[in-house]
Amino acid sequence: MASTDIVAAQTAMTIQNNCFWTRGALTGAGVYDWLAGLPIEVRLTLPNGTRVLLVHASPETDEGVGIRDERSDTEERALLADIDADLVIVGHTHRPLDRSVNGMRVWNTGSVSNPVTSETRAIWTLLEADDAGYRLERHYAVYDVARMLSRLEAIHHPAEASIRAFWAGN
Repeated sequence: MASTDIVAAQTAMTIQNNCFWTRGALTGAGVYDWLAGLPIEVRLTLPNGTRVLLVHASPETDEGVGIRDERSDTEERALLADIDADLVIVGHTHRPLDRSVNGMRVWNTGSVSNPVTSETRAIWTLLEADDAGYRLERHYAVYDVARMLSRLEAIHHPAEASIRAFWAGN
């Protein structure tokens, strides 16, 4: 087996172990069923008539590559075809984004835990809307990364090494 295959297998195992561990933790906390019951997308209309679609990765899926800045408009148009929205708010990639595709505004909120940017603060978005329009505003909050990493170690989180490597810049 080639070394790249071994690394890929180890990465897949880490992800799988993390998923099993997380499901167990959520089940133990009594919130797994609630989370599992959430819709894959939420649609709403703002007071000015702007049609909003909120999803995790991209329309109709909670997984996959998600909406990305480095992808071409053609690639993104395929993901956003026939969704009937003016504003699409996504996450998944942990990368803030404000992009226009097919006349739709696509906004990635960033990440409150592992931002994939040079910005290490937690990133969140405030949406304010009224009859005149809407405004999206990014906000940042400092959090104690060292404490978070210590907590991951203390609870024997299966992805602790990967998360620690992420924060070390690897």
